[in-house]
Amino acid sequence: VWNEAPATNDGSLLTIDNNLKDECHLSLTSGTTYYYKFYIILKNSGSEIQSDVKSFTTKTSTTSVFNEVYSSDVTENNAQIHARLNKTYVREIGFYLGTSANNLSKVWNEAPATNDGSLLTIDNNLKDECHINLKHATTYYYKFYIILKSDGSEVQSGVESFKTGGLHIYSSSTVTKPASCTETGIKTLTCDCGATKTEVIDKLPHTEEAIPAVEATCTATGLTEGKKCSVCGAVLIAQYAVETKDHVASDWIVTKVPTETNEGLKVKECVNCHVVLESEVLPVVEPEYPAGDINGDNVVNNKDLTRLMKYLAGENVTVVTKALDVNGDGNINNKDLTRLMKYLAGENVTIS
Repeated sequence: VWNEAPATNDGSLLTIDNNLKDECHLSLTSGTTYYYKFYIILKNSGSEIQSDVKSFTTKTSTTSVFNEVYSSDVTENNAQIHARLNKTYVREIGFYLGTSANNLSKVWNEAPATNDGSLLTIDNNLKDECHINLKHATTYYYKFYIILKSDGSEVQSGVESFKTGGLHIYSSSTVTKPASCTETGIKTLTCDCGATKTEVIDKLPHTEEAIPAVEATCTATGLTEGKKCSVCGAVLIAQYAVETKDHVASDWIVTKVPTETNEGLKVKECVNCHVVLESEVLPVVEPEYPAGDINGDNVVNNKDLTRLMKYLAGENVTVVTKALDVNGDGNINNKDLTRLMKYLAGENVTIS
């Protein structure tokens, strides 16, 4: 923003002092931080060398200028705002206004009627004098400012506020976020004046869907019937485990038929899962011989008679045990020998 050729250029020490307003003709704003750095252009190479960046903040003497700032006569669509200034020379007066303290706009200004350093009083009827239409039931923020005659700097008052009267009538609404069964929604209500507010929309009820029960078996636990939301999947009624059922035993089932040389096997199993609950070995099957076949050769003759005689005599001979009781009286003795002799002789007798 400023440069000059030095008064001396012989390599000696240089001192640079600049009055920004009077010498450099720069207008600074009060209460503002400024950053600056010096530079030089070297004579031998023409290159530029810069200093480090420094800063300063101009002074704002609000309290020494504004003695009082306030509002009065606030209605639904109008208000008066006032400022009392101490003695000062003023080039311009005005105010900022808005519905947010951090976003005010300059909406009115004028040159003061007197500018002789005397006390100033500013009274503004916002509707009638400044032609500003206020909204009902709305908070407004404002601050006054002056432009000093001496240096053209702006000095501002602190931010004040007032709220217009009346109530908002929210005649229209828009769903800005639909509700679901997991989240609330948002509805925006709008007043005829443009003011808005939001309301929470309650969550929607869950849409119930049955979770089928699982019947227990004798090998696996079951589950009770539950319920869930068909939209979001949330479980509404949890399922609980059902204990396994008892096994149901079958009748005896022969799984291996016994023979004359090998034992057999019979079992009872669960009629549902077929697990074996009980088992029993079946003895080997004795061979079938004709009645009176003492020696087991499948022929009834004198050899059987001789074998029986030896058995009764106490000799160690092999016999078919169940064929020894020839007469079937439950005893094995000479009566059986006599009955077999008669049978072989062709007499009309029975043998067993």
